[in-house]
Amino acid sequence: MKTIVGLLLSLGLSNVVLAEENPDWYLAGHLGVNHLSSWPAAVDFGGVGATGHLALSRGSHAGLMLGRQSEHARLELELTQGRFRIERMELADVSEAVSAHGKYQAVLANLYRHDALSRDWRAFAALGLGWGKVDLPGLQFSSGCACLGDASRRGAVYQGRLGIAYQPADADAVALQASYLSLPGPERAALPSVHYGRRGVTTVTVSYTHYF
Repeated sequence: MKTIVGLLLSLGLSNVVLAEENPDWYLAGHLGVNHLSSWPAAVDFGGVGATGHLALSRGSHAGLMLGRQSEHARLELELTQGRFRIERMELADVSEAVSAHGKYQAVLANLYRHDALSRDWRAFAALGLGWGKVDLPGLQFSSGCACLGDASRRGAVYQGRLGIAYQPADADAVALQASYLSLPGPERAALPSVHYGRRGVTTVTVSYTHYF
């Protein structure tokens, strides 16, 4: 259902962008930080279950975009990825510090609405829908139990974005933007199996756009 809605929105905005006079193609890139505080997990030992979570810290986020922009609309394809640090793992009443990293990648179609605040400044908002993957490394407690981590999953992703852009010249612009990206929950089928729920990551990035 989400895919159908996203496709209809994409087609609708695409028609709007192409219908307006002199739409501009552009290339853009953005770089910044992400934030994930924790990722809850459910572990199954083969009939016996336990809950836990990974404690996470700030990581890096980056992306490349190709799109077409008209006076008030923008249609964009984005390739984005991020990396975050895992600082602690907890399962039932056992908690241990770790040092490891997880990562994610996604391809999204973003639909923007943007309006001028002044001659050089614009505000924008966007919704995105796409496909992505999350990978978590194998983690082992000092007892020898490899209960958490070593999990991955591909699935639908979606995001919302707000930002403000400064464009002092026709061909170049910079922007500050905040996004919320919803990721699929990674899982591992082999016992002890583990399932992580869907999780959202917030990002703050600075972007540079070149129009041609």
